Amino acid sequence: MDAAFFRAWLAEAASAVESHRDHLTQLDAAIGDADHGINLARGFGAVSAALDQTATPTPGSVLVLAGTTLIS
Repeated sequence: MDAAFFRAWLAEAASAVESHRDHLTQLDAAIGDADHGINLARGFGAVSAALDQTATPTPGSVLVLAGTTLIS
């Protein structure tokens, strides 16, 4: 597995989160504050933007960038 694999995997995850954003928010409404889908979509959108703007030549650099973006 190379950096391209992880970049593609994160792009697929972002797409899945976006397409299920409303459902995730509805699920969260039952036990939380109804913002989970919105927050996940915002976070993965930020990851996608960061990956578009940053060179990530190794799998580790892709994952570190994704992780630090999500927690920031």
